[in-house]
Amino acid sequence: PLTPEDTCLILAHYWMRHHNGLSAVATTVASSRRIQQFANTWHIPCVQTPVGFKEFTPFFANVSAQGGLGFAVESSGGFSASCHTWEKCGFLPAILMAGVITHTRGSVSQLRREVEEAYGTTSFVEDRLVVSEAVQSMLKTWHSTPPNPICPQPLARVDRTDGIKWVFESGDWVLLRVSGTEPVVRLYSESNTPAVAKALIQWCQDVIHSG
Repeated sequence: PLTPEDTCLILAHYWMRHHNGLSAVATTVASSRRIQQFANTWHIPCVQTPVGFKEFTPFFANVSAQGGLGFAVESSGGFSASCHTWEKCGFLPAILMAGVITHTRGSVSQLRREVEEAYGTTSFVEDRLVVSEAVQSMLKTWHSTPPNPICPQPLARVDRTDGIKWVFESGDWVLLRVSGTEPVVRLYSESNTPAVAKALIQWCQDVIHSG
């Protein structure tokens, strides 16, 4: 099956090659780095927002005000364009994908292979951990990498856009977000292989338990 990012990449890649292109793309801190790779390849801005489709509204407004076109996607499945509704839309990507298939005469699998060759492939893992209120409060005070367990890879930076995202020099990353509505910590990771992505989730769980 296609991931939301696969769908966005197929549509965005087609727009760059067969239409007037895109002015910018947007994604959340919990979405695949492949969207950033697409933006780097085509030398257009990639805006990263907190999780939640409503966070894309300023992006859509800015692109529209400049007379451009922008796509936005989140890993949970939300997608839309600045020329359409600024809320997540289920039928828009389906309609656009049908148009791309009709024009290119390519199958979905062929289109996916094309964007994988252009922007790479990754493994994306999501998990959740039920925690106490005390642990939630503790996690909200963290500002960098806790001392234990030791980072599994050399650390490049810590992103506090939404939760705590540890981005490693390899490009792999793991994100910890405290839910605002239930006693849950949401975990996300991305790597070149499923094994490493799962290992990063386990490391993040160990970090939480050690805190």
